Amino acid sequence: MIRAQDEVAAMPPEERPTSPFSLVEVRSELARDLTRAFKDVKSTGMLETRFNGWSEVTFCLAQKVHKSVNSTLLVEPEQLDEIFDEVGGEKID
Repeated sequence: MIRAQDEVAAMPPEERPTSPFSLVEVRSELARDLTRAFKDVKSTGMLETRFNGWSEVTFCLAQKVHKSVNSTLLVEPEQLDEIFDEVGGEKID
């Protein structure tokens, strides 16, 4: 990533991309994985992937998932804590 930043900084101003990240994303599988992860969480609220084909990461943004099922439903984090307490789960910090 540093190399891409240096390359972009060395370009004439009229040829520079808006962000060096576009260059990094083309060259790096990890950058593409991170971009996809961000887009998945942003669009669906869920993530299930492996970074570099090795590290498995799963994540659920409960408020986003519940809202996709019922657009009028608003689930606050405190409500989830109460539900976890009732079923004996651990609170989310």
